[in-house]
Amino acid sequence: MLGLRPKVLVTLVSVLVLFIGLHIYVHSIHNFLKVNSPLAGSSILVVEGWIPYTCLEKAYTEFEKNDYDLLLTTGTKMDPAFLMSDNSSLVFNLTHKPLMKKGETLLIKAYGSVCNGIYPNMRVKINNELAGTTEVTNKLDTYGVNLNSELEIERVELIFDNDAFNGKEDRNLYIESVELNNELFLSRADNVILDKGYAQIITSHQYFAEQAAYYLERMGADKSKIIALKSEVSSGSRTHGSAVAVKQWFGQMEIYKAKMNLFTMGVHAKRSHSLLEKELGADYKIGVISVDHPGYNPEYWYKSVRGIRTVAKETIGYIYYTLFY
Repeated sequence: MLGLRPKVLVTLVSVLVLFIGLHIYVHSIHNFLKVNSPLAGSSILVVEGWIPYTCLEKAYTEFEKNDYDLLLTTGTKMDPAFLMSDNSSLVFNLTHKPLMKKGETLLIKAYGSVCNGIYPNMRVKINNELAGTTEVTNKLDTYGVNLNSELEIERVELIFDNDAFNGKEDRNLYIESVELNNELFLSRADNVILDKGYAQIITSHQYFAEQAAYYLERMGADKSKIIALKSEVSSGSRTHGSAVAVKQWFGQMEIYKAKMNLFTMGVHAKRSHSLLEKELGADYKIGVISVDHPGYNPEYWYKSVRGIRTVAKETIGYIYYTLFY
C-alpha cells in the first residue's frame, strides 16, 4: 500500500482508528450518559438533592405537573462552607451581642471561584454599617476586618455582589465561618440567613437531602409528601450512598414494589440510574429524568473545561460501577 513499511502502516491505521473512536466518543457520549426516559404513571419522584436550585425548580414543576404521591430527596453531608452562587447576603444574627473593642479584628474564613480572571468581591457590614471590602481567592483563607470603635455586634452581613458566569467559568463565594473574640460562628447555623432580596433562606441544613427538601417545600410542594433521605458515605461514592438510603427506606416502609422516576442533572443520569436499579432490583420500575447542566452547553460540551471534566468524570464513574458493582 503506497510502498509504506509495515510498521508505518500499522501506526497510520492505529492513529486512524483512534481518531475515529475519539470522534464517535465526542459526538455520542453525552447523549448516552444523559439518559432521559421517564416512566408515565410513576407514584414516587426521587430527587437528587445536590443538583442546583434552578434544577430543583424543574423538579418541583415535574412533581406538581404529574401528581406524584411522594417526593424523596437524597443526599450526603455538605461541605462546611456555604455556597453563595448568586448576588446575595449571608447574615449572621448574634442575639447575645458579643463586645469587640476598637482595633480588634473580625475574622472571616472563605474562598471563591474565578470567572474572567476576577474573583468574588465580599463586602462586610457590621450592624448595617460597611466595615470593609475584599477580594476572595480560590484558596480557603482567613480575611480580617478591623473595628474602628468599640461595638456590641448584633449583625454581621457578608455581601457577594459580582456574581458572573461565562459559559465556562462560574464565579461563586463560599463562606465557612465568622470569628469574634475567639468565638466561632459557622455559616450553617440556625442564626444565619441567606438573603437573596426576593427570598430569605435558612442555611442550617447539613445534608443535601435536607436542603433540597426545604427548597422544594418553599416552592410550594406539599410538606406531608416530602421525605428527606440523608445518607453517609462509608465506602463507594455519594451516588451509591444515596441509592442505598432509598433501598433502606423502602425496606423500613415494607414497600417491596414501586414505580418511580429519578430526577437528576446532565450526564450523571446514567450512573445514578444504573446504581439505583442495581440496589433496588427488578421489582422496582425506575424511570429517569435528566435536565441540562446549567454550567455548559451540552451540544458543545467538549468546548468547555467544565463540560470536559464533567463528562470525563461520569464516563469513568459509569465504567467503574458497571464493572465492580
